[in-house]
Amino acid sequence: MRLERTFNPDDLSMQNMESPICMPIGFVHFLAQSETLQQVLDTVAEWINRIFNSDRASITLYENNDHLKVYSFSGSKAIPAEFLVPIHQAFVGRVFKKQQLMICDDVTQSDEIDCVMLASNGMGTCMDAPLMHGKVCLGTLNVAHHQTHIYTNEQAAQLQCIANWIALNIALHIQIMKMEHLATTDDLTGIPNRREFMRQIESRLNEYRTQGIDFHVAILDLDNFKSLNDRFGHDAGDKSLIHAVNTIKSHLLDCDLLARVGGEEFAIVLRSRSSQQALETLETIRNALETTTVQHSGCDMSFTASIGVTQVCRLDDSFEPLVKRADLALYKAKETGRNRVEFHIGEER
Repeated sequence: MRLERTFNPDDLSMQNMESPICMPIGFVHFLAQSETLQQVLDTVAEWINRIFNSDRASITLYENNDHLKVYSFSGSKAIPAEFLVPIHQAFVGRVFKKQQLMICDDVTQSDEIDCVMLASNGMGTCMDAPLMHGKVCLGTLNVAHHQTHIYTNEQAAQLQCIANWIALNIALHIQIMKMEHLATTDDLTGIPNRREFMRQIESRLNEYRTQGIDFHVAILDLDNFKSLNDRFGHDAGDKSLIHAVNTIKSHLLDCDLLARVGGEEFAIVLRSRSSQQALETLETIRNALETTTVQHSGCDMSFTASIGVTQVCRLDDSFEPLVKRADLALYKAKETGRNRVEFHIGEER
């Protein structure tokens, strides 16, 4: 008795070109209402489970050259969400690599990791379709059932048809995510840009007003950076900026924020700290930048930073007064010798 079947997606489409496919109105409705990629994947997993009357439906997407990642599933918890499926050791990995729909008619007879996990949780068969967008495979759409040898060739054609449609939806969401990332991220350093910083500040202000979550805003400027650029070149300047970002990030908490808001100017948001703790953190950052060097073309480059900081207060109705006070503190740090941290107190804290 056969253990697996393989179908070319194009052949499935051509052989069933005139065959109708019926989908629940609810599926189309909730898919259209999905605003994020994760919502799309969750909707697909839930409804594919119903459409094929399966015991499990799941979606994997390409994670890296070695793994697919389970982004969503419905039904049996045999393979959990976030699980990294090794492409070279899994049945679904072969589907992804070959870009062909495959059915494993009896998963208990397979030693591939995903089939073993399915079998150990009572599954008997699985059918996996590549999510094809043009010539690129984005991942796989998968169903499983507790019975063996249950899926038909007609169901294979239906699953591949839905996979092709869903792949277009996924590709569009991925493209939107890339565009949003480009719009909010600094190209060189990979941290939020000025636009994203302003959006985040408004969000932190809302938290402060509604939940009383305090925070400090600091503006950090690398001292005499133009001289460094002029002496060593712009490549060296870029290297120094990346080094500065990595150094600053190493002293921040996950709830903090670091953004590049100018050429050599950075904004830092420190959340839920006293003023003394905020000053200690910023002093640690200032000292770390001063005491490290960056190597470039056999030369050791060093630089310092001036930092101005302020604390949110009740009169701050937008980000402008906050940033203005931090800028004034930075100006004072520059005017009094650079390489120092200055604090500006807001009114009616």
